[in-house]
Amino acid sequence: MTMNGAVLSILAMYTVAAEEQGVDQKLLAGTIQNDILKEFMIRSSHRSRPCVSSRRLELAFTIADGIEYVHAAVAAGLDETKKNRDEAVAQECLNRLIHSAKLTESTGPGTNEFNLLKLAVAAARARCTVGEISDALETIWGRHVPKVFLSVVTGAYRDTFLGTEAEGEYNDVLAEVELFAERQGRRPRLLVAKMGQDGHDRGAKVIASGFSDLGFDTPEEVARQAVDSDVHCVGVSSQVGRETHAAGHNTLVPALMQALKDQGAEHILVICGGVIPPKDYDFLYEQGVGAIFGPGTRLPTAAHDTIQAIYKKIKQNEQSNNA
Repeated sequence: MTMNGAVLSILAMYTVAAEEQGVDQKLLAGTIQNDILKEFMIRSSHRSRPCVSSRRLELAFTIADGIEYVHAAVAAGLDETKKNRDEAVAQECLNRLIHSAKLTESTGPGTNEFNLLKLAVAAARARCTVGEISDALETIWGRHVPKVFLSVVTGAYRDTFLGTEAEGEYNDVLAEVELFAERQGRRPRLLVAKMGQDGHDRGAKVIASGFSDLGFDTPEEVARQAVDSDVHCVGVSSQVGRETHAAGHNTLVPALMQALKDQGAEHILVICGGVIPPKDYDFLYEQGVGAIFGPGTRLPTAAHDTIQAIYKKIKQNEQSNNA
């Protein structure tokens, strides 16, 4: 499950809670989730497009849940726990965490006296809080600041094709890209967009990196609108996962098509990829989507089909302009 930020302190708390109930550490197993509030947010998994009031109500309940968690922690005696602990021991545990965070050599082995998880467990035993343990590490490492730009890794996919039976296929696509650039005056430019809030952006990053290796121009700032980026194509990454989840692409893609139309950018091709149920394909095609790539699509195939879809869109645009 999703874990970020406070993973050390939360895992340490669960470990100590089990320990104090007589459970051997060797018997502990499972997954943990550090951001329970987001599980109350439906995010992009709506069965039908929610109205503004529904979104506000959903957010209001989520905030209310968060407030209740705070009240529950106080009522459970968090302040009392801090008052009754041995402050000198607690501070020593936090100082050891800070010292470990400063070290440049690995402290990964569990036998290392400065292993971070081991120190976090000791701090939890001393009744240091999740916030205190996290803050101690933050003094050295700082707080994570999300990058505005998507870093595209170049060369990784090229290297998997070179020297293999698929090298010819890879070179064929490269030649297609070069021919496109010769005919159109520039390389095919693709904006990879992850819409919605489910956070599954790995597929989008994979495509951005892979298409870049195949010669596509890939604007790295995915938040920049397609019009400003002057792209040929917008590639929408969708993650549905289970059939019980509502298909966010069935609301987000039409919204994107309308937004492009409103900005006079109907000439831009829209394609989709990711975990999209086949039963939704016809609906997306009816909305004007040029191509859909499901799980297991090979990168050269996707690149070739995308170039052909761009050509088709360009021809349609020319016919429309001449009409």
